[in-house]
Formats: sequence, structure tokens, C-alpha cells
Amino acid sequence: MHLRGAGREVTTIQSLTSTAITLYQITNVAISGLTIKGDFDGISISNTNSSSITISGNTITGNRNYSIYNYYSALPPTITDNIINQGGNGSAISN
Repeated sequence: MHLRGAGREVTTIQSLTSTAITLYQITNVAISGLTIKGDFDGISISNTNSSSITISGNTITGNRNYSIYNYYSALPPTITDNIINQGGNGSAISN
């Protein structure tokens, strides 16, 4: 699956109450060309083979906890060419 926006300056996925994007027990995913804003986490990844997840070319900003939160996954996702602005209590990337 490829979640692809028209460009990080153009396409925004935002959650006002929770995590913007949750990947749970899913593989072979690419996320690109988006601005991602979550009230809690930007992207949450769990219980999956994260080696098949690629996060690239996004702006991830305005999250209270983590910008990218990877837990209970075999390997970390591939993360390239992202702009991550962490403004919350967590860290930009948690693995």
C-alpha cells in the first residue's frame, strides 16, 4: 500500500484527537508526500514487520508525544528525507 500525497506543502493528514496514521499488523507500506499532524503521535507502527515500511518525503509536526512511534515491531522502518518538528513531551522518533 502506498499512501502518497501531492507533496508535503499541499496534502495534510491531521488528527485533532489521536494519532494521525496508525499501522497495525500491516506490511509493505510506503508513506510519502504528506504533512502529518497528530494530536498524540504522528505515525504509530505496531505488531508488524517494519522492515517493509518506508516513510519518506514528509513533514511530521505538531505532535504531543512522538512524531514516529515504532513499538512491538521486528525492525525499525526505513525513514528518509523527512522534516520532523517535535513540539511535544516525547521525542521525534521512538523505537
